[in-house]
Amino acid sequence: MNYFLAKTDPDTYSLNDFEKEGVTIWDGVHSNAAILFIKQMRPGDRVFIYESLTTKSIVGRAEVVGEPFENTADPRRSWAVKMKFLNRFARPLSLASIKADP
Repeated sequence: MNYFLAKTDPDTYSLNDFEKEGVTIWDGVHSNAAILFIKQMRPGDRVFIYESLTTKSIVGRAEVVGEPFENTADPRRSWAVKMKFLNRFARPLSLASIKADP
């Protein structure tokens, strides 16, 4: 089992949205670095969910439940992967606290 970090903009798709859906296609991944990581994901891998912008914290965990695939519906080059919500953290882990603890 491998561990990954997935970033989301809470104004677009928050952890609350993910929790309500239970399972989602994690899409909209366009950066080359992120695409490389998406391509490495396999079912059973765990993913820490990081909310950017105002939260700037790791807020929960998910599990990869499908093989990564090229999102042909996206006119921009992108990849996606199916994930299942696992849990939210009682206390989000802030980016500031991560940076403060080398």
